[in-house]
Amino acid sequence: HDAAIFRESIFGRQFPRLYAEHAITIGSVRVPLYVVADSAYPLSPWCIKRFVAAPHTGPTALFDEAVQRARIVVEMAFSRFKGRWQ
Repeated sequence: HDAAIFRESIFGRQFPRLYAEHAITIGSVRVPLYVVADSAYPLSPWCIKRFVAAPHTGPTALFDEAVQRARIVVEMAFSRFKGRWQ
């Protein structure tokens, strides 16, 4: 599964350190790197995933929608990579 591959990869093992070291500043806010993941990934300070409890409204629903839109972009990019380098 993707979560297991990520966890066992060099990138996955080094990401917790990279998370803190490679933050960018937007305005006056320091924003670290994040992994946008599905429910199979463990929740961690550097992993963003949708809320499990449903249905929900308000800020949590907006957050889930933003996470889902980001995941779709990432999944489409990986599909293109797979198509290009079979």
